Amino acid sequence: MGMAVRCRVQELVVQVDYTQDYHTMLEATDTDHATWYRVPANDKRSARLNCISHFLSMIPYQKIPFEAPQVPKKRKRGEDVPDSLQFTHTVPAVF
Repeated sequence: MGMAVRCRVQELVVQVDYTQDYHTMLEATDTDHATWYRVPANDKRSARLNCISHFLSMIPYQKIPFEAPQVPKKRKRGEDVPDSLQFTHTVPAVF
């Protein structure tokens, strides 16, 4: 057997051991207090949104009564107020 083949065989043995140890660790540490979740992540955007949705669904929300505040009528802009903000420094657009 060549050196490359022996290295590959050893690599497969280590991978099997690692996978078994990883599985054992997940079984031992997955409790009601600290639960492991698998996140299918072929589509990263969907995976992130699914995580956010899942975490928010686990929070016991209570509906709180809401009264909209009274908003005063819009005032006209004074002559001494500029139309846009002026900044001394700007972050350069690199991307």
